[in-house]
Amino acid sequence: MIAVCNANFFRAIKYLLIIAQLFDIISIKNQGGIQMRIAVCDDQHFFVDEIKNKIESYLNDKNIPFDIDTFTDGLTLIGSYKYIHKYDIIFLDVEMPCFSGEDVAKEFKNEEYKPLIIFTTSHSEFAKKGYRYNAYDFLDKSDINLELKNILDNSIKDTVLKHKEEIIEINGIAVKVKNIIYLIADGKNVDIYITGNIIKTIRTPLKFFEKHEAFEDFIKINRNTIVNYDYIKTFDHNKIKMNNGINFDVSRTQNEDIKEKIFKIGVKRREIH
Repeated sequence: MIAVCNANFFRAIKYLLIIAQLFDIISIKNQGGIQMRIAVCDDQHFFVDEIKNKIESYLNDKNIPFDIDTFTDGLTLIGSYKYIHKYDIIFLDVEMPCFSGEDVAKEFKNEEYKPLIIFTTSHSEFAKKGYRYNAYDFLDKSDINLELKNILDNSIKDTVLKHKEEIIEINGIAVKVKNIIYLIADGKNVDIYITGNIIKTIRTPLKFFEKHEAFEDFIKINRNTIVNYDYIKTFDHNKIKMNNGINFDVSRTQNEDIKEKIFKIGVKRREIH
């Protein structure tokens, strides 16, 4: 067992070094929209495949974009989390050689972006121990079909809420996304209009916000303006009225596309909630 653990350890260290060297050229997948980033970690390959297939089926039925990465050891999961991208939800086996699920969970306790950890186990006595590591929930391996749907319902809803609370930092200026009402491009700058009649000007192209995953529920209504779906009061013909009383002209060529996006966001919200 010691030899196996050492071999896994050195493989993981080699993996981390390679990732660190490539870090500058790695691009995070699917930057065009918020999606669930899920990891499944278990030393039993058949269980990894089983739960991955069930999660994929659930998310496809809900029409929720997602990425799922699978791991059979905790060290590689830690490396991926720290150097590739942050996972929203992690299904983590409690009992694994070398690095147990508890050992892996410790590594996430001090992370700024904490994943929702769902311990998977065949032994219910591990459930109480898991809460020491802020476990979000527990999945009984012997009864996946009964429990998995409820766990996914709750964890995905909470992940969506967490994304809406996200604070982004652009050029040293921190902004809470959910408080942004709209953004207007002004030359090479963007004026960000925030609740409380606050305006922040950032030297960043508008396209940055169009592609940033935290702004998935924002809608580009003309060449210079992006508005937050949550603050739209009415959309009538070629005008959008915001909750703060501001009116915007809508590009005639984009009118149908805007209607479609508003409709899709509404449908997605109803499906999630």
